[in-house]
Amino acid sequence: MVPAFPRSLAAVLMILCCCNSQLVVDYDIALFNGEVSRLATLVWLSPAYCLFEKWVEQRGGELTVRSSASVQVELLREDNATFVLPQRYSVPFCNDFSPKPAAVSTPLAYQMGPNVACIDGSCIEHVLPGQRFRVRYIIYSVSEEALVTTKWSAPIATRDDPPSYSSIDADTTPRSGAMVVITTVLVVTLFLLLLGFVSMLAARSKFAR
Repeated sequence: MVPAFPRSLAAVLMILCCCNSQLVVDYDIALFNGEVSRLATLVWLSPAYCLFEKWVEQRGGELTVRSSASVQVELLREDNATFVLPQRYSVPFCNDFSPKPAAVSTPLAYQMGPNVACIDGSCIEHVLPGQRFRVRYIIYSVSEEALVTTKWSAPIATRDDPPSYSSIDADTTPRSGAMVVITTVLVVTLFLLLLGFVSMLAARSKFAR
């Protein structure tokens, strides 16, 4: 027979683990508007739509008011340094067209850069061109309990610096036959128009005499 004390201790530990464990889910973290969202020192990310609903669906017995929760965006740089965006965001509804209270303001996108904060709040660093980050979203309750966390995304990179003028080679390739014909036609047309204009001016001057 198993002693009562170890069994009760195991039950308490199991309850604590279940209560404190945060939900980790698969979630597609994407750019807000495709490649247009990637700049040299910042990236626009799509908000965490439907992430709260995922948590509610899988933890149906628990209740947290959406308006009291917040979304934190964590970043894992390619050198394994971890950062967060300087601000937290309100929890969005499942899509931007859902009816929502007037007090709830959801940004169209999360701005990653040009500055990010160290996860312990001790520093601010600049996002540089050509850097790669993995991203995850975490929803926190008003008591700072992590309710649901996404898995790290695939690497998202900022754009490289645009090429300098000195690095751009002049186009020395020969023009195609079609381009030569079009250029010739345009030059001849312009010449004929100019010739006609001069002739018209000469005729007017002759009649004026």
